[in-house]
Amino acid sequence: MKTKVNFQGLLFTGILLALVLFSKLNNNTVAKVSFQDDIKNTSLAAISALSDRTPILTKLNSNSSLAVVNSETEESRPFKKEGVIELNLTSKIAFAEDLDSQKLLYSQGTEKRWPIASISKLMTAVIAMEKLGPDKIATISQTAIDTEGLAGDFKLNEKYSIRDMVKIMLFVSSNDAAVAISEFYGQTNFIKEMNMKAAELGMNETNFFDCTGLSVLNQSNTSDLTKLAQYILKQRPEIFNFTKTKELSVVELSSNSVKFYTNINYFAGQNDFLGGKTGFIESSEQNLLSIFSYKGHKILTIILGSTDRFADTQKLFDWVKNSYEF
Repeated sequence: MKTKVNFQGLLFTGILLALVLFSKLNNNTVAKVSFQDDIKNTSLAAISALSDRTPILTKLNSNSSLAVVNSETEESRPFKKEGVIELNLTSKIAFAEDLDSQKLLYSQGTEKRWPIASISKLMTAVIAMEKLGPDKIATISQTAIDTEGLAGDFKLNEKYSIRDMVKIMLFVSSNDAAVAISEFYGQTNFIKEMNMKAAELGMNETNFFDCTGLSVLNQSNTSDLTKLAQYILKQRPEIFNFTKTKELSVVELSSNSVKFYTNINYFAGQNDFLGGKTGFIESSEQNLLSIFSYKGHKILTIILGSTDRFADTQKLFDWVKNSYEF
């Protein structure tokens, strides 16, 4: 009887142990499954989140790349086309630049200084407008009349505003007008002011010996002339505006008579011409500084030492338009 009781006790104990072990094993399995599910769910959530963001990131990267490409394309304009033809000019020096992007478009012999002749009158105009003022009245002297050249058709003691004197000087390249303007200020001081302004603008290769450009010592290069052109466009745009029309009328103030002038610049009156200045003495041959408008860009051309400045300028401008994508 005692043996039977012990056996039943042992059997009961074994069953209890088995139940405990099974319960523990089942709990571990459930926990493991639960843990794996958590990992799976977390991974799915991460993948889902990444998937949700991927289109945005892709879109941002795509737009950013496009913006960079567009930016580079815009910044590189104008860019030179392939298969550009060679340019043949008569001038010793030729230069073209897009003044808006400050990109060099063409350069030939530009390392040289050159007698700029009446292109000097652009600086004469700057000093006249800044130091004298447009509304002051200048009188034509005998010295002015005796200056080489007849352009302007002035008479002794005629009176003109500085503004009109500058217009006549630029329009027909009147040396008489240039001298009359400089006399108003004092010729020596006026030329000193021209050279001081050149130094101020960083025109280190430029020298002015007179206000007319008749002297071969009035010399510059294309880099310095570009600085002068940029200054005028920004600070004294009226100077180039004076030069771009075909016809001019001014009033001689002592008699109130009206005088009429025709611009000697071939390009004057053209819609794309923004202004410029001619120049000629024997030692410099024909010179021409011009600014044109093309597809919203201001194109500066400089021709020095030419036998046909207008033809060379036209060829250069046409070459720029055909050779670059704007």
